[in-house]
Amino acid sequence: MAFDATVGGTAATSYLTVADADERATADIGPEADGWLKAATPIKEAALQRATRELDGYLRPGGYAYSEGVQRLLFPRFDDLDAVGVLVLPFGILQATYHQAAYVIANHRVIDAANARRAQAGGPATDPDTSYAVSEDGGPSILSPRAIYYLAAYQRTTGGATISSVVVGTGYSYPRAGYPSELLP
Repeated sequence: MAFDATVGGTAATSYLTVADADERATADIGPEADGWLKAATPIKEAALQRATRELDGYLRPGGYAYSEGVQRLLFPRFDDLDAVGVLVLPFGILQATYHQAAYVIANHRVIDAANARRAQAGGPATDPDTSYAVSEDGGPSILSPRAIYYLAAYQRTTGGATISSVVVGTGYSYPRAGYPSELLP
């Protein structure tokens, strides 16, 4: 799959370019940032694509996609425009993508091996010398704890005590001029 970080693109495979992720890693500290900066470009591209797939698999955002049925990824959403009307991706999505990609580079072998063992044994798996999180079901999480932190405002849950959505969590307001009334939430 060719690497494509076009915002709202029909063939987009990543929310971040390698250059954008490199900038974020330069401003970050710790083993994940160090691992990111040492990795070769093809590894970084693969990590960004995997991170984007994992974030899209985890998220259930509210509102509507900017180009419903056209764009390949969940983001941008309908109101993801800057002050002059240019299409942008939310800060939290960009940060989560970087953190998840750096996490994947640092931990991919451990996460994949633990998930394979867990699938075979049907129970939780652990490994020494790792930095992965533990999910609610007791197994290793595929998502970075730092990515989850940045995704909180974009996660819509169904049922339970916690309900948040991109519509409420990011300050989107409806109706917006030009927004089709039949699509209003």
